[in-house]
Amino acid sequence: MLFRFVCLMILSTTSFAVTPVSKEVKKVVDYYYNGKAKGPLLVDFVPCLKVNLDPKSSSQYSCKTRAKGSLKKGTKISAWTNWLVPEKGNYDDIMIQFVHDGIVRSTQDITLNAGIRKRAFRTIALNKTGKWQIKVLRNRKVIASAKLKVVK
Repeated sequence: MLFRFVCLMILSTTSFAVTPVSKEVKKVVDYYYNGKAKGPLLVDFVPCLKVNLDPKSSSQYSCKTRAKGSLKKGTKISAWTNWLVPEKGNYDDIMIQFVHDGIVRSTQDITLNAGIRKRAFRTIALNKTGKWQIKVLRNRKVIASAKLKVVK
């Protein structure tokens, strides 16, 4: 019984993030309340094979399966993003581009409204073999990107 309890405690403590220091938290809170002019911050970007769409889940819209290695032609891929959007902010200058062998194949807009954890994703089928790149842009400037390889 004690062994189960210790194992549970070890597993439980490893699932929590490291507690941030007060100065870090203050920066984030200040940015949320005063950063409207600077715009949204991209917290995370992941090429994702499966997004959790379950409305009853506490992790709805999180990336369940990250893309790794070579992908098969026809695979659906999502450009999954997580944002910190300042209070009273509303931004429509975010784009996701899917590029195949240097040619833009799709550009999709994202509109963001205020929130601490705003998740957004756009999905396409990788219908050609070769080198793909997913780009996240704000004001037409690339702020994040990932490269993928698609095979037959």
